[in-house]
Amino acid sequence: MDKKREYNGKAYIRRNALWVDEHNMVVPTYLQSILNKLEASEENPDEMSYEEAKRQGDKYKQSESYSLAIRYYEAALDATENRSQVAALLPRITSCYRKLHRPEKVIALLAEMKRTYGEGIINEALLTSAAAAYCDMDKPEEAIRCCKWAYKVLKNKKGEFSGELSLVFERAQKMLGLSD
Repeated sequence: MDKKREYNGKAYIRRNALWVDEHNMVVPTYLQSILNKLEASEENPDEMSYEEAKRQGDKYKQSESYSLAIRYYEAALDATENRSQVAALLPRITSCYRKLHRPEKVIALLAEMKRTYGEGIINEALLTSAAAAYCDMDKPEEAIRCCKWAYKVLKNKKGEFSGELSLVFERAQKMLGLSD
């Protein structure tokens, strides 16, 4: 179902995760953010189920309202019922923190979740995000350690290596002058 909203005398419709104007054109990011904030001001993520909060977080993330997305993902985290739901949320949250240029929050969240839930919560997507955050913080040695940890997790779970993990590993190696 499409959601309608009026702002400054104009009508907008949310189609999937993005707001469009009366001509069905996706509106600019700054306007996405304004419309998202108006929508969020009418909601209380703390009263939502895990699925509802995650779904809203995904909408806000897709429309580049990363702070709002984090707010909803954290509410979903509070409403979570099991470790697999936590594992699904963490890469979403860390991605938003990186988009907001807050890589230190990624590392802190990884440490907190490891303490709270143990190593079983750690997956390749989360470690890839953490490794990229270390690169963002100009800590390539830590990034490489994180990548190697991700490779070990994948090997133990018999998973396949993602292209993104390989790209982060290459980025860290380039930072150290280990590849061309």
